[in-house]
Amino acid sequence: MKSYNVAVSVTFKKPMKINACCGDEAIAKAKDILFNTDVIEFTENNIDSIVCEAESSAENPCDNCDEDCDDDCCSEEREYLYDELY
Repeated sequence: MKSYNVAVSVTFKKPMKINACCGDEAIAKAKDILFNTDVIEFTENNIDSIVCEAESSAENPCDNCDEDCDDDCCSEEREYLYDELY
């Protein structure tokens, strides 16, 4: 069995009304709300996209010599997978 490094990226969009004097202040307030409170609750309706990426781990043994092999002549190409789930 092989080992894979998997990254799941989820993009959320949550429209909010924020009172501020300028755009920079509005962004600063939004960051504060996001990182320092539990005021924002995300639901399935807020999901913009979900992407999974997987790449075979460097720890996978070589199929030819059954060891962790960096020899280009011996090892197979690293497997990379990408799937957009939503």
